Amino acid sequence: MKISFADSSAYDSPPVETYYSNMSTRSWYWAHMRGAYFYQTNFDYLKRIALRNQTDEVRIQVTLRTDPNNKYDKRAIGIRWEGRLLGYVHRTVAYKMQWHINYLELRGMEIECPALVRFKGGEFDEARLANASPSQRRILANEYEFHAYVALPTVSILEKDTDWKLVKQRLTEVWQEAPDEIKSSLIGTDLYENKKLGRWLQKVRTQIPEAGIPDTRDTSQLPKQLYDFFQEQRMLRHEELTKKRREQIIEAINSGMLLTHIARQLHASTSTIKSVAQNAGLTIATSTKNKQSKTSRVDRCIHAVNMAKEGKTHKEIANILRVSLSTVEKLISDGRFYLEPNLYPQRVIDARNYKYTPWKAKRLSPTQKSRIKRDMNYLQENFPRILK
Repeated sequence: MKISFADSSAYDSPPVETYYSNMSTRSWYWAHMRGAYFYQTNFDYLKRIALRNQTDEVRIQVTLRTDPNNKYDKRAIGIRWEGRLLGYVHRTVAYKMQWHINYLELRGMEIECPALVRFKGGEFDEARLANASPSQRRILANEYEFHAYVALPTVSILEKDTDWKLVKQRLTEVWQEAPDEIKSSLIGTDLYENKKLGRWLQKVRTQIPEAGIPDTRDTSQLPKQLYDFFQEQRMLRHEELTKKRREQIIEAINSGMLLTHIARQLHASTSTIKSVAQNAGLTIATSTKNKQSKTSRVDRCIHAVNMAKEGKTHKEIANILRVSLSTVEKLISDGRFYLEPNLYPQRVIDARNYKYTPWKAKRLSPTQKSRIKRDMNYLQENFPRILK
């Protein structure tokens, strides 16, 4: 069954490519056939008709069909006349029309459009033929130019002829029954590279013929309407997973799990976990082991200083604490600071700066940053006035 949105009155309008400012008020417009010169042999038949009728213009009826096997554009829409390919619709227009063409094809219908071909040269160039030799005449007769136009339906008139709301409703019903694996594949995978979704769509396309799903596993061929539909489903799926993940994090925090354990188990970043805890007004459990290790290090530093005051050598202190000589030097240096921080003004200044302007610490090495942070925490607990 063929349907048409433009009748023979279209030929009364100038056959030039026109793009009107308000296409919603029109049902068709003239457009050039793209790539027509690659199929000039198919225009030879039309040229013979023009010669037989002694005219340089041929009016024909063409049909629009999708061309999913086109290696240059998977969304291409071919313009055909009596089974012969004459050219294509411009790719920017084809992208918007593809779904509507699929929709009609799956319902056993195709769009028929008026087309106009104007020839120039060849047998029509009488002035050149009159002064040419017989051999030149044969060459000139086969050399001709032509301009091909087609009266395309506007996207607005195609949308009026299709019930997208009903199609979307049917798509949603089938999508709700899809395996969870297919739904999850929308997250973290580009829609045009989603092979799982492509295989599933090819399998269910016969269940919803009105959806106009292409018969291919390549999701890069999805029409704009279907692409927008699955983008919407991706957002809904993301919101659903985000809500579920938030509930899992809250449940883990309430159970008393540590921050690092939650991050490892739920594959979430520590910043995300802290944000969820802050919004929910919860406190994340902290490890007593970390507190003990911090306290024990301060005690070890002070113990190392006391042993040095008693006259023990660094080697003897290293043997007692079971550490290296270089570590003993660090322990004694930190211990002296912990006992009398006023004697080390630069370390106090660094700790104070880290407390009030922590972003400046980005310039420091990880080792320096760790030491300054440790100093700040110790002073905040034992000498809070120094940091003011």
